Amino acid sequence: MSEKLSDDMDLVMSVLSDVLGENRFSKIDINDVLKELSEVEGEEEFDYTGSYHPYKRIDSVVKHFVSKYKKRKHNEEKEKEFEKSKNAEEEVDSDSEMINAGIMIDSDSE
Repeated sequence: MSEKLSDDMDLVMSVLSDVLGENRFSKIDINDVLKELSEVEGEEEFDYTGSYHPYKRIDSVVKHFVSKYKKRKHNEEKEKEFEKSKNAEEEVDSDSEMINAGIMIDSDSE
C-alpha cells in the first residue's frame, strides 16, 4: 500500500470513527474502505463545502459508509419499534382472552 493510500485510509477511518460512533464503526471492514478508496478517483482537490472532510476523495468515501451504516441503524430501529408494537398487541390479546375466560368462569358458576 502506498504512503498516500495509507494516509487517506487513516483519514477516512478517523472521520468514520468520529461520525459513526464506536459501535457502528466497529462493524466496518478495513478491506471495504480500502476497496472504496481505490475506486474513488481524484487528486487532493479541496471542497470546503464537503459534509465530513475538505478532501473530496475522503469526503466521498466517508459519505458512502455513513449512508450505508446510518440506514441500517434506522432500519434496525424501525424493526425494534415494530416488534415492540407487535408484542404490545399480543399482550392486549392475551389480556382480553384472560378477561373473557374470567367472565365465562363467573357465568358458569352462577
